[in-house]
Amino acid sequence: MKQKIKRLMDAALESYNQGNLIDAEEVFEKVYEIDKSQYQAIFNIGVIKFLNKDFKKAEKFLKEAFELNKSDKYFSSIVDVLLSQNKIKESKSFIKNYKKNISIELVSASKEKIKHQILTNEIVNDYNSREEYNISENLNLIHRLEKFIDKFPNNFIALKILGTLLFEKESNSSEENKTFNKTIKLYEKSYSINNKDVNLVLKLGSLYTETLNYKKAIGLYSQGKRSFPDNNLLFFNMGNTYIKMYELKKGIEEYLKSIKIDTSHFDSYKNLAKAYKDLNEINLANNTYKKMIELDPKDPSGYRGLGAVNVLESNFSDGEKLLKKSLELDPNNEDALQNLTICYFHSGKTQKGIISSTKNVGAISFSKNKELGNYIVI
Repeated sequence: MKQKIKRLMDAALESYNQGNLIDAEEVFEKVYEIDKSQYQAIFNIGVIKFLNKDFKKAEKFLKEAFELNKSDKYFSSIVDVLLSQNKIKESKSFIKNYKKNISIELVSASKEKIKHQILTNEIVNDYNSREEYNISENLNLIHRLEKFIDKFPNNFIALKILGTLLFEKESNSSEENKTFNKTIKLYEKSYSINNKDVNLVLKLGSLYTETLNYKKAIGLYSQGKRSFPDNNLLFFNMGNTYIKMYELKKGIEEYLKSIKIDTSHFDSYKNLAKAYKDLNEINLANNTYKKMIELDPKDPSGYRGLGAVNVLESNFSDGEKLLKKSLELDPNNEDALQNLTICYFHSGKTQKGIISSTKNVGAISFSKNKELGNYIVI
């Protein structure tokens, strides 16, 4: 029996060291089934649960391991898993109950972790409850965060929040050439500490795209998709980046993947339809705009896009109806007004065309994209 357990433990540790957590967990669980007193296997199951952010189950196994082996290492892991669930009171109680068995240094370090967690919670609460456009409140929070990060430079939550506040500040400034350098650096550091925050991946990737760092954006989204294969927004954002790079076919591929994950994601259909139209794939664009109307009949963009496609096909009667519907929902949209004007003139409704043309600015014609060889109407 001992030999069998040793072989299983060796195999599990080898898988773990190679980063194969699924196989490692399965083998550690086999050991646990054979012998419930194998605290090292129980502890390792808890650690893997923790790494996979299954904190509730991680807590169960780590506590079970600690009851069998009250070591400093196991003690520290329980404090960490409790704080990961924001269980401040329980963490304090746990330290109080077992501090006699643990080194003074570790008890002191654990108490500092709690203080750190409390300060982090205060900052998060203040950030979430702030008035977004209250300049003085935001500046005060920025100042607090800068001091906090000086003391705790690896707090990825504080780095992310400070980056977001600085992004808002720069976005609302009158500067013409916004670089967002400070925000990007803060986001990058936060990501280097915790790369399992999909929201941060989306924010940083969008900033890379905004600042024309397309290769960085594509690389970041590619990593994110490996960690979060079921998050459609990573595919959607990657599609947007490809569109910015004028790689429309690659953009379309990403939008289709996004839709496969979330069949009701309206913006994926919206950008997909536009990309199809820009590639002159009229039938595909037509069907996609119809799907948009089916998903959200109160959104004007589906009618506006389908109306524009009808104009491209010289189907001015249907185009007029659709564009009028879009203008009922969004009366001042210049693109819809311009295409409606075209419908009027081509249908012989000259007077209506003249009246409509006064409501929008610009030439009453489609602009031609010579590089792609297609018409741009939205």
